[in-house]
Amino acid sequence: MEQRKTVFDEIMLEKKQAWDKEQKDRAQQWKEEDADRKKSVLREEEEYKYNKSLTRKKEEDEYQAKKAAQEKELAERKQSVEKELEEREKAVAAENRNCRV
Repeated sequence: MEQRKTVFDEIMLEKKQAWDKEQKDRAQQWKEEDADRKKSVLREEEEYKYNKSLTRKKEEDEYQAKKAAQEKELAERKQSVEKELEEREKAVAAENRNCRV
């Protein structure tokens, strides 16, 4: 009877140790999966921020290029209008001189 109890206790001890090991392994696996999920989320956030920053930079560059082109066009128009106005003023002044004579 004593021997049966000892065998039973040994079997129970082995099963408990196996169960404890399984619990530790499962806890470790959950911990690793949680860490992997956190890394994945962090990576996705960083990628989103990088792409957002890249898109904004591209849009800003396009805006600045468009603005510079419009400012150049405006300056050229202004110069053209001023030149035309100067020529008209000269023509009017010349006509006034011809009329006085």
